[in-house]
Amino acid sequence: ESKAVADLDEWCREVAPPNRFPEFRQRCRTELSTGDAAEAVQRLRRLVRERTLTLLTASRDSATSNAAVHAEVLGGRL
Repeated sequence: ESKAVADLDEWCREVAPPNRFPEFRQRCRTELSTGDAAEAVQRLRRLVRERTLTLLTASRDSATSNAAVHAEVLGGRL
């Protein structure tokens, strides 16, 4: 139901398999540290100092999701 409500174009759960989370985590952190992603992370870090940010994930286990990595990079928690 929540996928339908979100009006998504694609649902790609194979992108970050949880059984390989440490590898995924490292790749994600590396990608977030360069180029446009690094600039976006800096903007989000400024925002997180001023307000609560909500990170979304499709993972059933939020501890092994991209949101967990993003929260870690932003200095927050899930």
